[in-house]
Amino acid sequence: MGYVPKTEPYAHQKEVNKKVDPLAYAALFMQQGTGKTKVTIDRASSAFQQRKIDGTLILCPKSLTETWVEELATHCPEPYIYAVWNPSLTKRVKAALEAVLYNTPPAQPFLIMNIEAIRTQKGAKLAHYWAKHKRIHLVVDESSWVKTPSAKQTTATQNLARSCVARTILTGTPVSNSPADYYSQLAVLTPDPLGFNNFYTFRARYCVLEKKVIRFKKPQRTKKGRLVKTREIIQITGPKNSTELLSRLEPFCVFIKKKDCLDLPDKIYHKRYCDMTDEQKRLYKDLTNKIITEVRSGEELTIEIVLTRLLRLQQLIGGYLPHDDTSEATPIVGKNPKMDLLMETISDYPGATLIWSRFQAEHAGIYKRMLQDEIPKENIGFITGPTDKAQREINRKQFQAGKLQFLICTQSCAGYGYTLTAAENEIYYSNTFSLEHREQSEDRAHRIGQTKHVNIIDLMMRQTVDQKIYDALRSKRNVAELLTTLNLEEFF
Repeated sequence: MGYVPKTEPYAHQKEVNKKVDPLAYAALFMQQGTGKTKVTIDRASSAFQQRKIDGTLILCPKSLTETWVEELATHCPEPYIYAVWNPSLTKRVKAALEAVLYNTPPAQPFLIMNIEAIRTQKGAKLAHYWAKHKRIHLVVDESSWVKTPSAKQTTATQNLARSCVARTILTGTPVSNSPADYYSQLAVLTPDPLGFNNFYTFRARYCVLEKKVIRFKKPQRTKKGRLVKTREIIQITGPKNSTELLSRLEPFCVFIKKKDCLDLPDKIYHKRYCDMTDEQKRLYKDLTNKIITEVRSGEELTIEIVLTRLLRLQQLIGGYLPHDDTSEATPIVGKNPKMDLLMETISDYPGATLIWSRFQAEHAGIYKRMLQDEIPKENIGFITGPTDKAQREINRKQFQAGKLQFLICTQSCAGYGYTLTAAENEIYYSNTFSLEHREQSEDRAHRIGQTKHVNIIDLMMRQTVDQKIYDALRSKRNVAELLTTLNLEEFF
């Protein structure tokens, strides 16, 4: 009897699995929202059932580790076990890791590691140990993270892959600059991708190259200590031999776009995660302790007061010090993990995008960060409180016409009455507490005139109220309604 998936695959997923099931290595270049994670779980489970592998090691961005846990729960046949790598190696983490490393059938084991861990001594040692002693299937999710040939993360991943009996890479965006981006990702699958044993011969075959001389205003010293006034560089100006390249990729690569998947749902939900900084943890703990003290004091706390306290926690999670005037909120000193996660998500989900955020300070911070990351200001518009009505309509029309790639929006302003069907993605940096706001904002893109499937992505900060707000809205409840039914200490 052949492998029977736990959840029924879509038609395109069936075709993909039929193609990749017998392969020792495969590349799933499937656009976000087309279900490449389920395809990978079915590929791993089928190989495990056929006794081709003893377990699966998943390397992914840290923001996706919880997503893999949730996807396994949804799609992986029982019995299975998993462990999520954590360098702290607490007793609980050690127990989970040992259960996976020394597992015996029938349970199928999965080890989920953030891809950055493979650069560390602890992470690399554990991964290589498992690959040495077991027949391991290596999965690299968002393989574009290993596209830079000389990067330590790239070489560490490729070295690990040599010890694994099966390899799968996944990304919706394998090429962002030129066909040269393929090489290092494919080198995870095989040491000589398409017969090329180094990056430069691959690049020369599939990229148009041009020499350019850079002239310095002042002499620059080379690594060998020599002073030079000019430097010659090689620039990629375009692709070549594209038909040949795609033909050679075809036997083990799958290219899927959402527009080709006729049976996908109209809305495709995703969650991505980040961690608080130490300063955020300190501030968050102080504020939650104050709230719990208020709850325990016996004083009557109205829902309005509780929601105000919750609002302050949201400001912290977004990267700002709590402030009554949300337009004047001060950024927390240091990095902003949620802003970093937003930029990572924008990179992973190309196309016209609505960015929903609650506070004016967040709108300004998002715009500033996008400019810092070299997104042209001509590609960014606003439909927020400070945007006058005439400019809102101009921005809407430009977005619909494809002249703006990004709209930064508030749910109270852009969530009603606007048609924004040009959007392929909606990213929620922060939510309000209103179910109506959430449903109305989602439907700005999903309405008559929409011809595409829409990705709806929530950015979540671990161990905060983010998850509880999200859970309330996804279960069709206002946050205020949820608070009336809960022990407030447990909520915070």
